[in-house]
Amino acid sequence: MLNTDSSYILFFHRILPGNLDIFSWQMEFLKKNKNIASIYEIENLKPGSVIITFDDGFFDNFVYAYPILSKYNIPATIFLSTAYLKETGVRKTLNDYYNEKITLEQLQQPGQYDFKKLKSDEFLTWEEVNVMLRSGLISFESHGFTHFSHFIDNKLIDKNNNNLRKLKYLNFKYSGNEIYKTSSIFKGKEYLVNEDRFETDTERENRLFANFNKSMELLQQHTCKKPQHFCWPWGEYDKFAINIGKKTGFKYFYTTNKGTIQQSFNNWDEIPRISASFNKKTFLKRDYVFSRKKFADFYLKFFN
Repeated sequence: MLNTDSSYILFFHRILPGNLDIFSWQMEFLKKNKNIASIYEIENLKPGSVIITFDDGFFDNFVYAYPILSKYNIPATIFLSTAYLKETGVRKTLNDYYNEKITLEQLQQPGQYDFKKLKSDEFLTWEEVNVMLRSGLISFESHGFTHFSHFIDNKLIDKNNNNLRKLKYLNFKYSGNEIYKTSSIFKGKEYLVNEDRFETDTERENRLFANFNKSMELLQQHTCKKPQHFCWPWGEYDKFAINIGKKTGFKYFYTTNKGTIQQSFNNWDEIPRISASFNKKTFLKRDYVFSRKKFADFYLKFFN
């Protein structure tokens, strides 16, 4: 059997009632077979390690995922989009269900995965953040202040032809009855539709500084720790955004680019992560491949 000579970072988003059995199985598998490291060990990972992360900061990270992580004593980091967190108390969790204080159906149920339609109660509260912080297992870093997109193209997309079908994996949105291509707030100059122009470098710099700083200030206020780790919303970024993030004080930048981390790794501007599939076979295949540099390199060259 080949040695596990590579480490990788897993990322999740939501852990919902229908995912509980597979998520619990995944955590049990990782606990038995991997060295589960904290994100703060990123520069000194042992071969065969895995770091567990969650993006956005949805309520289910506390209600459903946190009790399972606690059960297996597994550390994890949640990247928070801080604009959406409120101070509205602490919800019941799976532990209350296990202790027969509440039914599974009485736990908060998920809404839509759409930032335009999500209500504030779809996200964690700052009180829940503090509960998890006190456990010593869960840490919190930045996913930006907001998770919105902005217009990045002044070319209209004709909604009467088949182009939209080709945009399945591209962001686009309406301005009135017109459709423009969009991207994460951290990638590209914003096209100001009402003014029919792109923002200037100075305007973009000010916009990014505001987003980075608001996120950092809220995290420092509520966790008493200055964040240094930043995860790009939708995995979209560019060199301009990286440089502004560094000037703000962030040091480590996490992507959705697939890849492994060896002891020689030092590209903290573009840290790769692996999406955590809820299909058992896919999950095991990804673990096998990305735990072994030889297989991971082959996969990334021919199948990525």
